[in-house]
Amino acid sequence: MEESELGNASPSSKAFSATESKELSGVASSNCLASLDVNSYAKQVRIMVECVKNSNLSHVLTAHEKISFKLVEEAFKSAKIKKDTEIVFDIRGREKVKITKSSFVKLLEIPTADFYFTVTPAHLIEMFNAMGHKPYMNKLSDFRKSGLPAIWLLLFNFMIRGLTNKCTGLDKANKDHQSLLFGIYSGQPIDYASILWKEFKDSLINRQKDEISCHRFWSCVVRNAYKFFGDRHEIPEINLFAKPSIQICKIKVLCKYPSQEHFDFIGQICDTRQISRSKVDSFVTVKLFNGRISRISQQYKFML
Repeated sequence: MEESELGNASPSSKAFSATESKELSGVASSNCLASLDVNSYAKQVRIMVECVKNSNLSHVLTAHEKISFKLVEEAFKSAKIKKDTEIVFDIRGREKVKITKSSFVKLLEIPTADFYFTVTPAHLIEMFNAMGHKPYMNKLSDFRKSGLPAIWLLLFNFMIRGLTNKCTGLDKANKDHQSLLFGIYSGQPIDYASILWKEFKDSLINRQKDEISCHRFWSCVVRNAYKFFGDRHEIPEINLFAKPSIQICKIKVLCKYPSQEHFDFIGQICDTRQISRSKVDSFVTVKLFNGRISRISQQYKFML
């Protein structure tokens, strides 16, 4: 959050009195932290963790800050959507701070491009079928995450559980959410910034429960605001880290799978090269992520 984007901004006319009038009990189980420690996962899916770890979404999947829950609660409860690309919130009970889409993107290091690929339903259907979705998909509404092989199910969970506000109906996903998966799968430039900014705004639009939605992103935004105002007003660090701290939810790591059938079909890469069932090697992994992987250790040559 840059200094030019902080200051005295007038409040929006959009009110959320129901949320503002009560204390929040905690955080929603969405926008969770992705653990990219490969040793935490079953060996059959570790190569996917390594791929994501070396992708251009690794930072936005893991970004979070340690900060007092009360400070994030104050900002979240007071936040207003001033315009499509700007949100205003309070800190210290009197300072009005605004964060714009551009500063949000910069703060979370969300990848951008000069042009963006337009993802169609046909692209998504082709991707899921190439991944080995069962049953074979003829239309986008046929998608179920439970139909994906384990290695692709892990990638789906990283995208949906880590980058969105989705807490329920997790077996399905809308087109924007599926586009997140398509971007990292195909290597095509996807407008991640617009999708994730919308998720951040929706954390306010859908404020119905007594929880902080999009809490991981909010921890980064609020901590960054206090870094700026802390320098100006000499705010003691102890106030920022007063207990209780905000508890960052983590994506559940599945270390064991019921049977080998979860790995019987691995699927195809988008250029129709099939991933070998006997081994996953560096070349295939680099092709899978369109040359984004800098290196893959030889230890990831394993039997599937």
